[in-house]
Amino acid sequence: MTDYVNPFSLDTSRLPLDRIVDRDRQIDFLNERVIGNNENVLVTGPFGIGKTCLLRKFRGGLPERVAEHTLLIEMEMRRLSADASDFLSDVLLKLLGSFWEEVLERPYSDLIKAVTSPADVREHVMPQVK
Repeated sequence: MTDYVNPFSLDTSRLPLDRIVDRDRQIDFLNERVIGNNENVLVTGPFGIGKTCLLRKFRGGLPERVAEHTLLIEMEMRRLSADASDFLSDVLLKLLGSFWEEVLERPYSDLIKAVTSPADVREHVMPQVK
């Protein structure tokens, strides 16, 4: 068997975008919310349901002028804590890390150095955000 692609593969990172099908309703929703209304959207669901494929298809369909202003953050939910406060801090750290690297174009290591205490955050992180 040559050139056979399993459509149910867990390795979705190499799945061509044209093989991701039946997501029109969800793509339309994301376009309306994220692009049309400038809203934040959290995509959740059971393991293997196709969240990553959906976001890859959405990202692949964005015009370049829109894509450069749209921040998509993927998180591995299985590794997050079930405790609500731990979950929130994990999400905020991922958001801040993505903002730091993709928007400010600074190395993630600088962020880690800057957040050793609340005073360090005020002194090193907040000026970058402003």
